[in-house]
Order: sequence, then C-alpha cells, then structure tokens
Amino acid sequence: MSSTNINSTLNFTSSTVTSPPLPSVFELLAQERLTELVRPCLRQVLKFLHEIRPVSNLLRMLYKYKDEFILIIESIIQWLYLNFYSALIGEHFYGLRRTANNRLRSLIFSVFLPYVKLKLDLLYEQMSMNSNNRNATFYMMLQILPKIQVFIEGVCWLYRLGYAFGRIEYYSPALQLAGVKLTYAKDPSPVIPASTSSSRFFSIVSQVISSGLFLVQFVEWWNNTNGGKQNSTSATVCPPLPSTVRTPSPIGRRQCPLCRQPCNIPTALPGTGFVYCHKCITEYVNRYHQCPTTHQPIGIEMSYPFSDHINASELSIITFLYILIAFIIILPPSELITAGFSIENIFSYFLVEREEISFIRYHIKRISIKCLVHSFLPFGYVLVLLYYCDWSSGVTNVPIDLFTQTSLVFRLILYICLLIPIVTSLIVLRWHLNDCHMHPIVRQLRLFIQTNSQQPEQTWHTVESSINTEFRRYDKFTCGTATSNVRCYVLDSWILKCSLYHVNIAQQSNVRVELVAAHDIHLQETNEEVSLSTQYLNLVVKSYLDGVKPFYIR
Repeated sequence: MSSTNINSTLNFTSSTVTSPPLPSVFELLAQERLTELVRPCLRQVLKFLHEIRPVSNLLRMLYKYKDEFILIIESIIQWLYLNFYSALIGEHFYGLRRTANNRLRSLIFSVFLPYVKLKLDLLYEQMSMNSNNRNATFYMMLQILPKIQVFIEGVCWLYRLGYAFGRIEYYSPALQLAGVKLTYAKDPSPVIPASTSSSRFFSIVSQVISSGLFLVQFVEWWNNTNGGKQNSTSATVCPPLPSTVRTPSPIGRRQCPLCRQPCNIPTALPGTGFVYCHKCITEYVNRYHQCPTTHQPIGIEMSYPFSDHINASELSIITFLYILIAFIIILPPSELITAGFSIENIFSYFLVEREEISFIRYHIKRISIKCLVHSFLPFGYVLVLLYYCDWSSGVTNVPIDLFTQTSLVFRLILYICLLIPIVTSLIVLRWHLNDCHMHPIVRQLRLFIQTNSQQPEQTWHTVESSINTEFRRYDKFTCGTATSNVRCYVLDSWILKCSLYHVNIAQQSNVRVELVAAHDIHLQETNEEVSLSTQYLNLVVKSYLDGVKPFYIR
C-alpha cells in the first residue's frame, strides 16, 4: 500500500471544525468550592443576627428553621445568577457559563439536592447518638446511610477523573442529570440590557457577593494552614497507675476500666478474666507488668495488632488516595503534562535524545524509565503505610506487625508490592544488555532485518536509521497531540503507534489497512445555532510478516 493512499485515508478522519475548549478540572474544583461557601456564609449571618437580637420572635423562628430559610435565600440568589448569567455564583466568578438554560433542573440538582444531603447527615448523627434504639428499621438506616454517601462520593470522583482525562464532558453526575455542560463565557455581562437600573444594581451586588465569598475562602484557607499546625501534635498519655485504695466506681458493662470508653477490640487479660481495650491493656502491661484491677503480676509481653498502628478507616482513606495519585501519575491529564509534571519532563536528564531527532533511542529509554517508575508505585504504598503507622511501640515492631498481624490477603498484597519493582528492575536490566538486544522495540526492528535484508552484516541500527530519517520530515501524518498517551505517525515507509509501554512498528509495503468501525459524533451548542459533525474511523493495521502483531489506530 502506497504512502499517498494511507495518508489520504487517514486525512479523511480528521475534522476541520474543533469544539470549544472545556474548562480545566482545577477551575471546576475552585468554582465548586466557592459555590459551597454560600450556605455556610448565610448560616453565619443568621447566627449573628440571632445573637444580637435574641428576643426577636421573627429571628428566633428563622433560626429554628435556619436550614429551610437558608435554602430559600440560596435558591433566590442562584436563580438570579442563572437568569442573568446562565451560571451559578461560583461559575460566574471564574468566567464559566452553562450551555443550556435548564434553570429549574439546575436549581434542583445544585441547591435542593445538597439540602437533602444535609438533612440525611443530620439524621445519621441523631441516629448514631441514640444507640439504645434497637428497632430493625433504625439499625438498617444506620448501616445504609454511610454506604450511600460513600457510593455517591465515589461516583462524583469517577466523573471528575473521567472529565480530567477527557473521557466525558460532564464534570459531575448532577450536571449530566440537569442536561447542562460548563464552558467558558464568551460575554460575562448580564443578559438583560445594561441601561436598566436593575442590571446595574445586580451587577454591583454580584461583585460584592463574589468578592465576599472569595475573601471568606481565603480566610478559611489561612486559618486552616495556621491553626492546623498548633493542633497537629498531641502527646499520647499512657494510663496511670491505679490507686492502692480500691474504691468502687460506676463502670458500664461494655466499658474499658482504663479509658472508660466502650471496648475497642475487647481483650481478656490472661489469668484475671477482666476485659479491656486491646491497646489500653497492651500499653499498660508492657509498661507496668501487672493487672490494673487486681495488681496481679503479669510476666508476658503483649503484641500490638496492626489495627493499633492505623485503624481501618484511615487505611481505606490512605489506600483510596494513593490509588488516585498513582492513577494520575500513570495517566496524567493534559493540564499536568502541559505544566511539565510528566515522567518525560522529570527524567529529561536521562532522555538526552529528542524524539524528533532520534525516535527509536528516545522511546527505548522512555519505555524503560516508565516501567521502572510505575513499578515502584506499589512499593511507595508500603512506605506510606509505614509512615502513617504509630511508631510508639518501637521502630522494629511496626514493620514486623505490618507483615505478621494483618490478614493473609493483605499480606499477600504487600509482598506483591515489594516483588513488582524487583522483577521489573531485572527485566529492564535484561533489556539493555548486549546493545538492547532483548528490548521490545529492538525485537521488532530485528524482524524487518531478518526478512528484508540481503546483507548479513547489517543490524537493527539500519532500520533505526531509516525510521529516524523519515520521522524528521515535516510532511508526516500525525494522529494525537503531544499531551495524549497514544499517538500514531504515518511516514513514507513506516506506520508507528506510540502507547504507554509499547511502540508498534509496521512497514507500509507489507501491511494492509482495514476499516473496523465508523462513528459519527454530532456537537451542538444549545444557545447558538451551530451544529458540528465529526467522523471517527477505527482502522486495524495488519502486517504480512510473521511476528508483527496487528494494532489499531483511531
């Protein structure tokens, strides 16, 4: 197949019309945080008015039903912003707008749903405090509400990740349910005429409210950064020695005699029969070597379970956050790549060869570095767990407890995390022995030498030189941007596809290109009479040579 035919086929897939750029995920996170400040600010204002006029019946009634009153005020404010700017207050502050004028649905999913969530949180707090209720419905609600909240938060973060990586155009499920998208506002001025007095008044009020919310956000950030340092350190006090005079004290049936709290991991002290929290009795016995109730000498050393170093909730949060960070490191969004936070930019010292000059050498090193860096991410998870553990039991006890006092499945995961970087390092070292003879890219190049070369003294460097020479030309066809994880190149004699850990190479004289599927995507601006259409073709490149695997390009 000739180069002209392939280029003309692939050029047919490109569209001449581009859709408007979407806001970055950082802008959407900032506007979401700013919009969420409306309700706390209104609550503080109502609390201040109630404190200066506590005898006022009106303020007393409003403060009693403060959540409903704040819901009404917030609905009015957001309705005015949707009417004048087609955006919520935080979206307008960051220069964004909603593509569709679904004001009622926007108000329901942006104002009323958070109110329902607030009421459910208050209901859960009341149910948690009322532990004496043994009703089956009560118990079921107490178990279901946290799981529903975790599920909703997980779905929201999946939407954010999909938006950050360009998979979906909706930042949150609420936006998709409302049927709107967020874009940059072409004209941030109100939609009503500027000559009217209401427009000027609302413009002034809008600037005051937006600036006030931004100031509140800054003050809140400042207080958190300074106040958190003062309260971050807290000394762990060991339970004191009990008094020699035994006086009866009212201790509940399920309470620990040391901390006077409900027993966490109830543990019976051998030889006495008294039950304590495992952490309390372990610290006490290892320090005083006696029973805190009977003063009977205890000659054994009690071990700390891993749950004493880090509890299950902290472990779940740390694991989720680390998986999220690792996912961003492996597949960074375009914003981070543009800002320079990518493996290629961080390890540019080792990637001396540029892709435009030495294509093959660049990708040989790029794949090796990415495999090494990504393989150490599981090992970093083990280091993070060790960092967040409680080291008061000893420096050597924490790593031992991590690999002995946990479940079999969790220990297996930890051993795999330690084994992955070792195996990957050995594989990468083997790749670079004997002039990179076993590297996946070099193994592909050797196929073309063995099949097409008539001169036995030639090596894979001959094919490397041919690809590098053609890649330096400006008339090559490129599919994919510099910030995308998958890119395709069509040269005069070669077809190349660069992915995360692999580079597919095919020679045009020995391949056939087949059409697999075609997709028509229609883009339409709701408020504008503009309709765009783009067609994407899925092509498969199959080589006639044995050993060259087929690959897909889009």
